[in-house]
Amino acid sequence: MNLVLIQIDRDYILDEVARTTAYIGSKAITEQDKEAFERISTIQEDEAQLKRFYDEALAKVEDLIKPFISSREQAETDEHIYEVRLNMPENYPPSLNMRINKNIWSFCVEYITGKWSMIANKAEANAYLQSAESSLSSAKTKLYTRQRPERKPITEETT
Repeated sequence: MNLVLIQIDRDYILDEVARTTAYIGSKAITEQDKEAFERISTIQEDEAQLKRFYDEALAKVEDLIKPFISSREQAETDEHIYEVRLNMPENYPPSLNMRINKNIWSFCVEYITGKWSMIANKAEANAYLQSAESSLSSAKTKLYTRQRPERKPITEETT
């Protein structure tokens, strides 16, 4: 079995959501909507809601990886780091590990941003939620990718 480690740092994800919403808010400022930045960007007081969206995102990730989970834990040093170990078949290509982690990270950021946008900026919400589903689908494709078995050439030593 190949072991795959998925690590999700809640604080890093929420910081990225804050940067993304701040960018969206700054780009949405118009003559008619001068309050867009304050309305769209997240602030410290929004953290409880964002953590709830984060928990929803983790639940969706767990639904995807459930068949492969060998252990699940909070990291001992940081309670905001979530770790999942996956048992993958021998023909799973380990070169996909980092890409799966990045897809899951992107899913979490896009999903939380999309859910937040449903409250603060409905015009952008569907685009972020669709992008999140695309990232999750990409992770699923990678999880179920298998290498073709290779035949060893027949030599005189093997006969």
